[in-house]
This record gives sequence, structure tokens and C-alpha cells, in this order.
Amino acid sequence: MGLFSKFRKSKKESSVRPQLASTTSSSGYSAHDDFGCNPSPPTRRPGQHNPPVIILSDPDGRDHVVDAPPSYSEATKPAALSVPAARLGSNVRNASPTPSAASAITVESVTRAEDPYAFLTSFDTVFVIDDSYSMKGSNWKEVRALLESITPICADHDSDGVDVYFLNYKSSQAPLPKQGKPGLGFRNINSHRRLSSIFEQVQPSLATPIGQTLQRILKPYTAYYTEQARKAELRGDYEIDVKPMNIIVITDGAATDEVESVIVNHAKKLDKADAPAYQVGIQFFQVGKDSRARDFLRGLDDDLAENGVRDMVDTMSWEGRGSRSLSADGILKTVLGAVVKRLDRRRLSEESRRPNMGPRGRF
Repeated sequence: MGLFSKFRKSKKESSVRPQLASTTSSSGYSAHDDFGCNPSPPTRRPGQHNPPVIILSDPDGRDHVVDAPPSYSEATKPAALSVPAARLGSNVRNASPTPSAASAITVESVTRAEDPYAFLTSFDTVFVIDDSYSMKGSNWKEVRALLESITPICADHDSDGVDVYFLNYKSSQAPLPKQGKPGLGFRNINSHRRLSSIFEQVQPSLATPIGQTLQRILKPYTAYYTEQARKAELRGDYEIDVKPMNIIVITDGAATDEVESVIVNHAKKLDKADAPAYQVGIQFFQVGKDSRARDFLRGLDDDLAENGVRDMVDTMSWEGRGSRSLSADGILKTVLGAVVKRLDRRRLSEESRRPNMGPRGRF
């Protein structure tokens, strides 16, 4: 029989019962000295913890004091997480136990065989339409037909519909800074009829100020995201639940203002706020066959890659793609491809930060 195979039997009881060990104060006084049973617990000093103990007896009659097992409530209490305190102003953030809608976006959630447009549910879709003078005629009709076919698809996946902004035409719609939404455009379009009425109001004219229009959209959005990130950090909740946004720019010519610096400026702000790689995506599509537009798109893509900021821009010239014009399916699949690319880049980045593991997941 082992050393601790049985308890000492009480003189008055035949059952096995552990005994509480007597506790002696620093002055030599024992709680058993007065009563002999049910001793009162000693007074605890600040920061001192005296766990309960029991006495076990070995076959030779020698007593051994050991810690008692924890109570049921203590045993079932969840272990405390050791989370380092967040440092304000730091880009290092601790993961929240409850992921936000944005952080839950994965390649699997946006690519479904049964629904090729499932990704639209997770993103706000914003169209920037070139309404410059060169868009008159067939290009304008093509873009109108394109948006009329895309809008119902987006509305089926997102009750917010789509937002539309023109380069030159300004509506009377007020901005919503507390939601990161700009004004002077058309928000929450979810019907063919409303979109048609908008195009009846707009006639192509003037220049191609793509940079100014992107600034009008990105400025309130990045400000809103940064503010939500700051509030989340103060709360100790490091998931920012701001819906990601895809901006689809459709143009037939080169911009007449500065575009690159606008994008780089907001890309740096998103980098500083440690926003996910897919938080903002800008896709440029060319309508028509203007060589200047093609060169502008190619140059924009190449120049942005050299600025050392997040890659949130994709450019597409439809020339040589086996289609004479843009299509709703072609645009949405291209946007989905850009989203998947950024999700894959995030996954690879996370894997590169993990420790090297062996073939079975061991160091």
C-alpha cells in the first residue's frame, strides 16, 4: 500500500475523513488550543494567500500536510488571460476575443461556388463615374447600361445598395461624417428606376478630376476609420468594425489632376491605423479605347507600387480581354479577384510572422 493510500480514521467515526491542519500564528498561538475543532481562519496579511490544507497519514502513522483541492467554484472558474496593456499610439494591437465583421472576412467567405457575388455582402460598393466631356455618346450609354445591370446584383447582397459619385456633377446630398460618408453624391441606390433617374440628371461635360473625387470619398472614410480605431484602443477592444469599401472608377481618359498623391496619402493613414489590407480597394476600369487612358492606368499602377505603401489599387484596360466592352460580370469578378489577392497577401504575411515549425507543427 502506497504512502498516501489512506486517511487516518477518526476515533469516533469509522469512515475515512481528512483533518484540517492547525494554523499557528507568528506568536505561537494555535486555533486548536481553545476549541480543538472548527478552527477559525487566521487573519490574512495584505497580499497573503493561505490555501486550505488536509492531513494524510502513511501506513507508519506519520502525518503529512498537503494542499487541499480547490473548491468547485474555483476549479470551474475560467483562467485569466494574460494580455499586455495596449500602448496608445502603438501600431501593435491585441486580438479581440470576438472578431468584428471586417476581421472575419476570409477567402472562403467571399468565394462560394453557389454564389460568385457573395463578397458584395462584406463590402460597401462605391462607383466613381467619369462624366467629362469625352464621355458623350456611346461611352456614356455603355456606362449607364453597365450600372443598371450591376445595381440589382449589389442590392441582392447588400440592402445598402451602391453609392455613385460623378467627377463633375454634384448633388445636394449632405455628408455624414459620423458614418464616414461624403456628400454631393448619391447613396444607397438599390433600384434600376432610381439609377435611371440619376442618369437623366447628369450630362457629360468639363474635365476629368479623378484625384479630387477620390479625396472627397477617402478623406471622411479614413478619418472615420482612424477615429474608430482610436476609440477601440481606448476600450481595449482591438477590432474595428468598419465595413470595408471597394471603389470602382470607370473612366475613358487620363485624369486632369493629381491622383497618385491622394491615394498614397490615404494609404499611409490606413497603414498607420493598422487597417486590414482589404479595408479599401480602388479598381480603375477603362471604357473605350483611348490610348491615353490605357497609359494613365498602367502608369498609376506602376508608380504606386514604388511608394512603399499598401497595395490597394488595381487597374484594368479592357482592350485585348476578349470583350468589346465592360460587363457587370467582368467588373465584379475583377473586383473579387482584387479582394482575394489582398486576403492571400494578408494570410502569407501572418504566416511569415509565425515561428518556424517542423513537419508536425513542432519547433
